[in-house]
Amino acid sequence: MRSASEAVRVLYSQQPGMRILRGILMLCLVCLAVAQFMVVLFHLKPSHLCQRDLLQLWLAGRAALDGLDPYAPLARSYFRQKVVIYLPHPTP
Repeated sequence: MRSASEAVRVLYSQQPGMRILRGILMLCLVCLAVAQFMVVLFHLKPSHLCQRDLLQLWLAGRAALDGLDPYAPLARSYFRQKVVIYLPHPTP
């Protein structure tokens, strides 16, 4: 119980160093929240959703037509190296 009261005391301290530390902590938290929000927005763009969903089906169908194993990492067979880095799994 004592550690909780010490944490509260440190959190609400009015010393200049603690105020600066709280400000830096809040700035870091806001930056992380904004970065995470931007990642979520990127992954919810319609073009990204459509590409991810249709690419999986296209790779599986293309492998079946070419007689390849649909459970192997297929992106390496059909795309240039830059794209393959982001598609390491058999069905992305």
